[in-house]
Amino acid sequence: MSEGFTALLGDGMIQSFRGIGGIWACEIGEDAIPARDAIIDRGVVCRGIGEALALCPPLIITDDEIGTIFDTFSDVLKQR
Repeated sequence: MSEGFTALLGDGMIQSFRGIGGIWACEIGEDAIPARDAIIDRGVVCRGIGEALALCPPLIITDDEIGTIFDTFSDVLKQR
């Protein structure tokens, strides 16, 4: 998960991220609800809290599924 958030940070799509174990969040610098709605519409469940997107993926998750999460985050955040 850290690698995915590091890539989003490096591409300037997020301002910061934090997480441990299965609980992660990233700051996007604006109201997170529109991004959350678009991410959910694409099949990835997350929460919008203020300017943060929070993510708690299943404890059993494949690398491909993690890739789908970050591809979806990237696609949505590019459109802002």
